[in-house]
Amino acid sequence: MKRLRVRDLPNWPPEPGGPNPGGRYKIPNSEQALMTALSPRQRPQWVTFTSSFDDLQHTHDFEASNEELAEQLRRLIANNVGKSVFAIGDLEIEI
Repeated sequence: MKRLRVRDLPNWPPEPGGPNPGGRYKIPNSEQALMTALSPRQRPQWVTFTSSFDDLQHTHDFEASNEELAEQLRRLIANNVGKSVFAIGDLEIEI
């Protein structure tokens, strides 16, 4: 198995989403967005979590290349709630 930093995964970090009527709210970057929760698994290869910035909640959806990678990311995120999305990028996973 090879170790890889999360930030080196294609499409990491996932962009924040959520309601932003009229573009009134500032969209956080990965250093500003603090992870608040891992969402329940909906689809095998997708990892969904929420973050907070300026008292607003945002959702992030990441499609992993396979189910095993998605599970590793879910565990990593669940164990690091409260950290920034950017900080998760520094952690390593096995591929």
